[in-house]
Amino acid sequence: MKRYAYLLTTLCCFLILFLRGHERLGEYAHLWAEDGRIFLADAFLSPLNTLFQSYGGYFHLVPRIVAVLAAQFVPVALIPSFIALFCFVVFALISATLIKTQYAWLIPSPHARFIAAILVTLAPGLHEILGNLANLHILLFWWLALLALKDPKEPISKTETLIAALSIASEGSSVLLLPLFLYRIFLRRGKNQSLHRSAGPELIVCAITAAFTVFNLMYRNPGPEKHSYAFAETAQTLIATTVGQHLVQPLLGYRAYENVMRFGYPYLALSVGLFFGLFAVSQIRRKLPRRLLRLFILFEAIVFCQMVLTWIVRPGSIYYFFANGNTIWSHRYSFLRPAAGILVWLAALSPKKMTRNPKTWLPLIFAAAYCISVKGHFSIPAYGYHYKWKEQAPSIERSLKAGRKEKVVVPIYPPPWTFELPYK
Repeated sequence: MKRYAYLLTTLCCFLILFLRGHERLGEYAHLWAEDGRIFLADAFLSPLNTLFQSYGGYFHLVPRIVAVLAAQFVPVALIPSFIALFCFVVFALISATLIKTQYAWLIPSPHARFIAAILVTLAPGLHEILGNLANLHILLFWWLALLALKDPKEPISKTETLIAALSIASEGSSVLLLPLFLYRIFLRRGKNQSLHRSAGPELIVCAITAAFTVFNLMYRNPGPEKHSYAFAETAQTLIATTVGQHLVQPLLGYRAYENVMRFGYPYLALSVGLFFGLFAVSQIRRKLPRRLLRLFILFEAIVFCQMVLTWIVRPGSIYYFFANGNTIWSHRYSFLRPAAGILVWLAALSPKKMTRNPKTWLPLIFAAAYCISVKGHFSIPAYGYHYKWKEQAPSIERSLKAGRKEKVVVPIYPPPWTFELPYK
């Protein structure tokens, strides 16, 4: 059964994602913003050169590869469905990673690890993330963080190293994970082995991360900040929002968190979050040796700060974070912290194995409460029911077959984004 646990968990995760976002695969399948205007348009115009183009402060290698494959081999009418299906599968594979025994040091019970994988597919932020290439980098960051979190006794495989390289080339914030991989190298160092033998893949990942960080900074377009905030107000909103999404929302649900923030009580969110955090850490501390506890705390701290430090590669993103911080379900920046919070609580509540003792069923109680709290947001709608990509596909095909002798402009979501094929 262990042999097929990952496959079965992947299928379960995909089923949940399909039930949540099936409208983005069928009749109303459409392109999201950069998927059409940047990735797909560039893939039609210059398939090879597009792979080496930077956008938004960093490279998007995986999204551009997928866009090129779609442009070259998929019928135009089916491209949005192909992209959405690819993203669904990738997310299911990433979520199911938690079922692997490599994470048993953190969550010993396989049942609890299965619960963690399922709950991640129910996390906030997926209304914007799920089914498009533009936000795939957030899921790749999550996978890279999980890769660094795997049992330090287990080496990173060649396949994982290759996937990590592709992910780093698609996610500008991967530089934030350098401390996590460096600490993993520290844990894997051997007494009678050279560093490249004991932690060779980790060294490769760090080197690739450093290289792409340099490339991203070279092609970075700083630009002026749109708004400025008082330091006290900024720090208060930032810390309360992050702690609330990290610790309060996974345990008490999105309504409790949003109501606290909406009515102007960020200090209350901060206080409640820190109280729960101290309780969770006290429970985890009893189960983990210090070196592994430090690894997990470092993992959580990096995810905690990911949105804060994204300005390194995405100038202006901090404004977006502050402006939308109180609406946890509405934007992509709300995914990582609640997802990491799920691991905190399951690590704190999970027993070594399920027994008839009621205390060992706490992960199930947590999962049930979490599912109830998100039931009003289970369904993820299509980008827009009035957007009909299939009706516009014939005009795109005619333009491509005729050598782009006529210009094609197709509205995509959100407005005023468009997909354009210019004159040749």
